[in-house]
Amino acid sequence: IYGGPDTFYVDSNLDSGTSYSYRVAAENETGYGEYATLDDVITLPAKVERIRSVSSTTSDISIEWDAVRGAENYLLSINRGDAIQVPSDTRQFTASGLTAGSIYEISVTASNRSGLGKSSSIVMSTLPDAPNEVIVKEIGAQEATLIIPEVPGATKYLISVDGKEYETSSGEIVSTGLTGGKSYGFTVAAGNMAGYGEAATGKFLTLPHMPNHVEAKSTVDSIELTWGAVPSATEYMVYDTNGQVIEQTDNSNIIINGLQSGTEYVFEIAAVNASGMGKTASYSYWTIPGATEEIKIDSLTEQSAEISFSEVMGSTYYKISVNEEEYI
Repeated sequence: IYGGPDTFYVDSNLDSGTSYSYRVAAENETGYGEYATLDDVITLPAKVERIRSVSSTTSDISIEWDAVRGAENYLLSINRGDAIQVPSDTRQFTASGLTAGSIYEISVTASNRSGLGKSSSIVMSTLPDAPNEVIVKEIGAQEATLIIPEVPGATKYLISVDGKEYETSSGEIVSTGLTGGKSYGFTVAAGNMAGYGEAATGKFLTLPHMPNHVEAKSTVDSIELTWGAVPSATEYMVYDTNGQVIEQTDNSNIIINGLQSGTEYVFEIAAVNASGMGKTASYSYWTIPGATEEIKIDSLTEQSAEISFSEVMGSTYYKISVNEEEYI
């Protein structure tokens, strides 16, 4: 492959990690001397190709790579630390005892008795820990806000509320479309480039919806209110128009006494559960008018009688009965 006066030669375009043998003989005008031999010269191994992630946990990272021809072992380094040597038939490695939610660079270098090939590296992350103390606030009948405390190494969060998923990078979501007075379970997992870690779990109770199907009956000095029972409600608050509490009860009906006859009253009714008080339902009703007073005969004829009586507060019409026959 060479003949000339130089005492060196560069043999190029060889295959990496391959064994070659060389013979060199000196020549002059009388001929060639004996050959000197250089056997089993192996080229450096090639650069490791296709390093890829296998799995990540909060404390471990596993990688694998393709075999390199002529490699006698592989040297691995984590964040440029001390080299870890593994035999050539090993093409998978797990780094253990790592910190959750942290980024690591792992380099892999093939080596043989001639030296080291070029290094390749991969950047990976361990999974973040599960969130702690997820806070649920601003709970309404149809929505609730979940606040996730920052988790080291997390770049995103996956929240599931009753099977409905939300993904956010802000650590706060508003779950909507809920039903009043219902208990909801949720899960929250912190994630990063490696995926999502273990989920934290919890539950919350939405506020009760406002009472409905309100019915009323009245007398001259009382009003009885009845409404449909509200799911999850433990008690009900009844207020007047000034916001003063009239009644606090665990029943779905009340009787309000001591009222003035022929008067319209407005009531606010709200259901309460473990999460707080829901929205109020407004309802108005009249007490029955009082008795008519000062009935008198104003004039009489052979065929008629004119009577009069004092106005009754709260009346909109009057009913008159003559010999038990009613007229309006």
